[in-house]
Amino acid sequence: MRGARAAAVVCALLAIPATPAPAATTKLAPVPRPLVTGPITGGIKGHAFNAAPFDLARIGYVENEYFFEGTATAYDLSPVGLAPSGSGALPVPAPYRTRMIVRRPINPSRFNGTVVLEWLNVTSGYDFEASWVEIRREVVRRGYAWVGVTAQLVGAAALKAVDPVRYATVVHPGDQYSYDIFSQAAKALRAPLGARPMGTLHAKRILAMGESQSGTTLTNYVNAVYPKVEPVIDGFQPDTSSGPMPHVHVPVLRIVTEFEGASSTQADSPFYRQWDVAGASHADKQGGEYVSQTQNRDFGMPPGVNWPLTPADIPGPNGTCLIGRFPRYLANHAALDALTRWVAKGVAPPKAPRMRANADGSIVRDGNGNALGGLRLPAIDVPTASYHGEQSNECAFTLGRTDPFDKAKLHALYPTRARYVSLVDAAATRAQRRGYLLPADAAAVRTEAQGGNAWPGA
Repeated sequence: MRGARAAAVVCALLAIPATPAPAATTKLAPVPRPLVTGPITGGIKGHAFNAAPFDLARIGYVENEYFFEGTATAYDLSPVGLAPSGSGALPVPAPYRTRMIVRRPINPSRFNGTVVLEWLNVTSGYDFEASWVEIRREVVRRGYAWVGVTAQLVGAAALKAVDPVRYATVVHPGDQYSYDIFSQAAKALRAPLGARPMGTLHAKRILAMGESQSGTTLTNYVNAVYPKVEPVIDGFQPDTSSGPMPHVHVPVLRIVTEFEGASSTQADSPFYRQWDVAGASHADKQGGEYVSQTQNRDFGMPPGVNWPLTPADIPGPNGTCLIGRFPRYLANHAALDALTRWVAKGVAPPKAPRMRANADGSIVRDGNGNALGGLRLPAIDVPTASYHGEQSNECAFTLGRTDPFDKAKLHALYPTRARYVSLVDAAATRAQRRGYLLPADAAAVRTEAQGGNAWPGA
């Protein structure tokens, strides 16, 4: 992700300036109901682009892909990477046809009523389900539905390139229309016209998620679109991105990693929470390992060939540089649960300390090389490595770096198995009590610490 891709991701951290919130008397524009068709089958590949790399039916889920289409309205802003029109004259409404991919419980009794609607990330030039990668375990564990939307022009073009038969009828008029397309995707889940993407399930709540560049588009949506249209989305989680949200009137919970660092300075408020996850990198090993399965398949890469964003560790003259191993997904699990409760019950998520920064903006680190401050998970409070996510401390752009402690340091920190297990147990209890770690994940952390090879002195 160097050169143009690197520049694209850096740009993704900069949000387009927000428009002021409208007066209370402003009439909200209705969101049209798009026509939904599907499930889609066939094509050269015989499956959806981004289809799950494992059999969802084995865990009680079904995956289907649908087209949805209609006429979209343009907004005078575009996702990062494209300049706003600046002309003051918006393009006229235009027809579109794009797709959504739906993963939902087969048994209606398992559905918890919440749909995660993801704005698929296109920084790489094609759709990437970055939020799903982080929350997928919690989604299937607690009965959420997940829907990924091809909202942007580059994603639509990539679909037609990857499978020109399956996606021959996809039409996208441009990224100024992407916000309305995303709104119409939400409307299709609430009040479907034609096929029913949710089957017999009823969506009680829709939470919008997106990471990096997609996090920035959601920031733009909250600032400049949400105040103008009927509220088809109930809460937002724009992760691994930054940008001001000066007039927030809908629940927003943002996750920030060390890559974004201290640049995201918005204060918490009645409708805004920010969790700075100490130790986390913008992208990481576990995410790359998941995506390598789908993208090696979708692009026809042979086994063992890395996907375009390089999830593998990086060889170098001083040995292999290990990309990020920090388990950020645990914080994402807790954030999904917290945002759901905020929307469903009005209970705001707990606040978290911000990461401590030096005068130059770099992160303040302790004697082990780990960040001070921020939301703290057991891996950072009882470390077996130093975790770096800053742009200046990476193996490769956005992928972070993990430096395992040597045997001598591990023995000095944790002279016995009992001592290590006790410290992990206390850290898990502390994180769970603060609302940063779900009970099931806290139990898994404790079980891992007690495992035969988990003690660092083993």
